[in-house]
Amino acid sequence: MSADTDAPIVRDAVLSDGDAVQKLQEDVGIPVRPGLDWPRLWRDNPAWLASGQDSRIGWALESQGEIVGFLGSIPLLYQYGDRTLTAAAAAWFAVRVQYRGYGLALTSAFFKQDNVDLWLNTTANESSGKIFHAFHAHPVPQEGYTTAYFWVLQAHPFLKSAIRKVTRREGIARIGGALASPLLWADTAIRRRKPSLGNSRRSSTAVDIGLMDVPDLDEEFDELWTRKLTESKRLLALRTSEMLRWHFDRSETDEKIKVLCARQDGRLIGYAITAREHLIDLDLIRTRIVDIFVEQDDPEIVDRLLLAAHEHATQDGSHVLEVIGFPNNIRERFLPGKPYTRSLPNCTYFYRVLDEGLEKDLEGSEVWYASLFDGDASL
Repeated sequence: MSADTDAPIVRDAVLSDGDAVQKLQEDVGIPVRPGLDWPRLWRDNPAWLASGQDSRIGWALESQGEIVGFLGSIPLLYQYGDRTLTAAAAAWFAVRVQYRGYGLALTSAFFKQDNVDLWLNTTANESSGKIFHAFHAHPVPQEGYTTAYFWVLQAHPFLKSAIRKVTRREGIARIGGALASPLLWADTAIRRRKPSLGNSRRSSTAVDIGLMDVPDLDEEFDELWTRKLTESKRLLALRTSEMLRWHFDRSETDEKIKVLCARQDGRLIGYAITAREHLIDLDLIRTRIVDIFVEQDDPEIVDRLLLAAHEHATQDGSHVLEVIGFPNNIRERFLPGKPYTRSLPNCTYFYRVLDEGLEKDLEGSEVWYASLFDGDASL
């Protein structure tokens, strides 16, 4: 930092900082979801309302009246056995280059919050991951979290996007995509790279898979959540109907959220939630499976939901279907569909707890159910 740069101050952020924070993100190259209703993430957040609106929304690094750095904190609720945990999820960590050294002050403020049981950063890049690690946050121990699985739905636009990402040259991307797409299409078709039902134990009419819109989620999701809590002791982000409606509210954006529901005899026994987004820089339409929640983790129901997500994403015009996270018994259901894989450049999920007993429990991979539903990864 140059000697003539005024030392910035760290202050509590307020909801009216939203426009300045989004401009900061754009200036430093962090993607901003078009149409994002920034204040909604706190104003309508069930966890924030439950705290009496007393939780911090984040911290701004300010120099001469300008926001030059920001670290948001989104309150969330988690369940671990019979314990309800208050979580703080880091969001939109951004600092202008000339003030980069002050990022530690923002992180320090984040970890000094009162009445927090669990600190999370589920969208860490390499640099923020190192900073959080320096504050004694740990990478999520869930096996396989740094591996993404994906199915190519449209070979030409997918390859064109992949080549553009590497070369940054539109002409090469267009020609390369056209030349290579028949090979990718053939590999996908010949190897049958698609989620499969395998040897289904139920009749084809026993389980009904249907689509729901987020505003329609109701008490049947609360009932499934309650039943799931009795199955095993896992760290689970709250999935009541109220929380799901808040989490996936996209009324102000172009991102499409769909809920694929599995019912047997009219009872909800599982669901998968997909998010379709247009990555403008790459001209890629990607659908992600951001949550899978199934009674008893029934493998056949998981298979049916995966196949339904694949079919829906294909019909919806997506170029690729991707899934990240989930414990081994869920992730194993991806493999019969022969997905492609890619390694994430770094661990994106860090956590910290102060309770020694809880910290010891969370060292084990088996208690985690980490996915893009956690933290701010799909907000």
